[in-house]
Amino acid sequence: GEIARVERGADVLQELEQRRGRVKTGDVRGWLDLGKWCQNQELWPQAIDCFGEVLAIDPNDEDARFELGYR
Repeated sequence: GEIARVERGADVLQELEQRRGRVKTGDVRGWLDLGKWCQNQELWPQAIDCFGEVLAIDPNDEDARFELGYR
C-alpha cells in the first residue's frame, strides 16, 4: 500500500549532535569525517558548517576547501 509518512529527521539530527559532541577541539580529521557523514545523510547546511570548522582550524586544508567549492 501507501506510505502515510516517514519520519527519520529527528533520529538523524540526534545522531549528528552525538557525533558532533565526540569531535574534539582542533580535530581537523574529526570535522572532515563529520562533514562527509552529513553529506551522506543529505544534511547539506550541517556539512558546510563542519567544513567551515575545518577551515577555522586550518584555512589551507585542501579537502575542506574542495568540499566548499574553492577552486
